[in-house]
Amino acid sequence: MCVVSRVCVVLSGFIFLGAIHGVTAMETLEFRQDERTIQGEGRVLIEDSEGGVLFEMTDGQRYIINAESILSRSKDTRPFKAITPEVVAARVMKELPDGFSLFKTAHYSIVYNTTTDYAKWCGGTLEQLYRAFSNFWKGKEIELTEPEFPLIVVIFSQRGDYVKASRAELGDAVTDVLGFYSMNTNRITTFDSADTQAYANERGRINMRQVNEMPGMSENVRNLVHEATHQLSFNTGMLHRFYAVPRWFAEGMSCYFEVPDPGSSKGWGKLGEPNPIRTQRFANMIHRRTDGTLELIEKEEAMLMTDTALDSYAEAYSMFFYMVKQKPRDLKKYVTLLAAKQSEGTMEQTSAERLNDFESAFGAKDSFYDSMRKYWIRFLK
Repeated sequence: MCVVSRVCVVLSGFIFLGAIHGVTAMETLEFRQDERTIQGEGRVLIEDSEGGVLFEMTDGQRYIINAESILSRSKDTRPFKAITPEVVAARVMKELPDGFSLFKTAHYSIVYNTTTDYAKWCGGTLEQLYRAFSNFWKGKEIELTEPEFPLIVVIFSQRGDYVKASRAELGDAVTDVLGFYSMNTNRITTFDSADTQAYANERGRINMRQVNEMPGMSENVRNLVHEATHQLSFNTGMLHRFYAVPRWFAEGMSCYFEVPDPGSSKGWGKLGEPNPIRTQRFANMIHRRTDGTLELIEKEEAMLMTDTALDSYAEAYSMFFYMVKQKPRDLKKYVTLLAAKQSEGTMEQTSAERLNDFESAFGAKDSFYDSMRKYWIRFLK
């Protein structure tokens, strides 16, 4: 189960200040948040009528700041520019206990204190996902952009250290979550659930193919790829953090990409194949759903409740899978519509607005769900 952090939107009467990747002047803000004083350079993406802002720092972190929490603010003539992966990684390591190292790939900076071989294995899986994600949406004629900020992944060697470091953001849910992508920090945080250090030889090396076969490793792969799909969708121009993103779409897409492949050296690679866990869950619930409604479009709360989350994720996945296989043109239309709404700076949507967007692309929700249900019943047979 993944967690995409979302802060409470407090801006009202906001003014959208331009495209996410547009040229914006550099600003320096000092402000109070969570009983801390923070100072940093960045750009203001949104400002409300009272002076509250959505502030994006040069390392990719974002803060929603009330006007009364801003201690000082200044602007200069320099254009906004993201800092380098090395500088971001160095900042991240300063926040962590001693013993962390950096492993870089073409697109990712992996900060870890587990075995280097495991960090390299994660890096290979992430780069494979990066290519697959790009090719998938290119095939749907959806234009993506190169990430503006470094893609940071933090991997703890021990679950206890991961829980301790993540509790402030996740609360009590941290004990049930293998890892998460944070909209606030733009980072993935997880841990080495395979405990590869226990399998290292005297030189600190491990046999990753052996680790692939360990019980529970497929779940670890699913979690890493799921969260990395979130990170990619919010860093390649498809979706924008804190803007109106239907939760069922974001989660359904990530579930679609997460299918593991234990026979692969990377543990992943069966893109487009049915997700066995999500499919089984949906198969168990499909006969209980007889009213023909799509509750996830209008009632996103079901994806946040522990007693309904697993069914909701299975349904979101099934919707996305059906769209890919049977409604590719409508899916492209819907993604394009989402991008247009986000470019207007729409931060929140009502359930009626989400439903209207959905039906603009896919037609009436009841007929969509009826045809999807029939498709899945045929598919499962």
